[in-house]
Amino acid sequence: MSTLAASRKAIAAGKHPTLATVLAHVLADPALTLRQRQDRASAIRTVTKALGRPPDEMSADIRELRAGLKGFAPAMTGLSERRWCNALSLLRRAIASAGISLIPVRS
Repeated sequence: MSTLAASRKAIAAGKHPTLATVLAHVLADPALTLRQRQDRASAIRTVTKALGRPPDEMSADIRELRAGLKGFAPAMTGLSERRWCNALSLLRRAIASAGISLIPVRS
């Protein structure tokens, strides 16, 4: 089974996907150009590095990510405001392309 199929299967099964799952999905997604895969993978690594946690320990749930980013400033890690905004935008695109809802819903 391909990495892309495995990541989609994990997400569809309702398992709590991590950013490592999203990263694997992005790197294996044939619908993305090489540049898009590289940019989205870099964004995932940038955010996880800035927060000081590896991708396999960070949930891909948008609510949890927002909570973790609360009070965070890009200057804390030496990133420019523009680079940080681009990284967050690409992270959202990566999460969406992995099939994870960006809109929090009530259960």
